[in-house]
Amino acid sequence: MAGHESASGGDKIAGRMLSMLKSRGEVNSVRTVLLMLRDFLDAVGRGKESDRLIFGNFFADDVIYTSSTGITINKEEIMKILDVASPHRFRGTCTAEDIKVQPCDDTVIVNFCMVMHSENRGRPEISYFRNTGTFVKRSGRWQVVAWQATRAPEIKA
Repeated sequence: MAGHESASGGDKIAGRMLSMLKSRGEVNSVRTVLLMLRDFLDAVGRGKESDRLIFGNFFADDVIYTSSTGITINKEEIMKILDVASPHRFRGTCTAEDIKVQPCDDTVIVNFCMVMHSENRGRPEISYFRNTGTFVKRSGRWQVVAWQATRAPEIKA
């Protein structure tokens, strides 16, 4: 069963979705994955060395990550981008909106709009990306095995 919610963090993300799930196992799986997503989004723009652990746990060693430009990268390349000195390192904040979840046994598909807030030459800039992540539970541990990011048009309020 799919769930849908607009939120930006913590238990707000789970909100109504959890009440729409079929079993306690689905509720626990979705809650765990959404908390991982929250921690991941918090870490994306911080630029701290400690965020490497969050990314390392979030992505499986065999992850297939397709960027919004269509380039496919692996976990090693994802971790290189985390280098604080990397010119590709995002600096800003990220939130999730329009979150949809689809649990199925040891797999949870999460689709959401990532809103990235940053600065470009001293001016505020907002970018939108539609993301789909496939989380799989292996040996009792949830991790992303596939991720697709697509640049999305600006959301009109």
